Amino acid sequence: MHPILVDKLMDRKIISLQPPFRFINKNDSNKKFQNEFSNFNKIDLAYLIQINEKGLYVIVREFNDDILAFIVLKDWGTHFEIKLVERNRDPSLPVIKAGAELIILAEDLSRQFNYKKLVLYSVENRISYYRKLGYVEKEIKVTDPVYGTLTKMEKKAA
Repeated sequence: MHPILVDKLMDRKIISLQPPFRFINKNDSNKKFQNEFSNFNKIDLAYLIQINEKGLYVIVREFNDDILAFIVLKDWGTHFEIKLVERNRDPSLPVIKAGAELIILAEDLSRQFNYKKLVLYSVENRISYYRKLGYVEKEIKVTDPVYGTLTKMEKKAA
């Protein structure tokens, strides 16, 4: 399992998703997905299919059978953590704010389970983006071997 996703895993909750959102599945393994991180994080759709279990949820935003973006949520039992959110940069696909839609979905799921917050660790060049979405920086920074310095950010789910 990729180091950023390794931790204690909670039992899965029952989550109902409506189109255009759904859980990743084995039929997605051969679909095209290009993004700015794939060259160095080595995470592809086939890997995401494998980790979509227990307390990790891999949700995709699709359009005409193409995956526009995915989000990986980890359930800590008290809150969700956004482990990864990536948008497909394939130029043949429409530019839809699919990553933002998935973040909003994660916020809605947090409220559905009465979680008080949503947590993420942001790469430096995305901190201002998450601030605009209402996330607040915490004084915790960690160093990841793949992504470099990550800053903890939280948003109240209520």
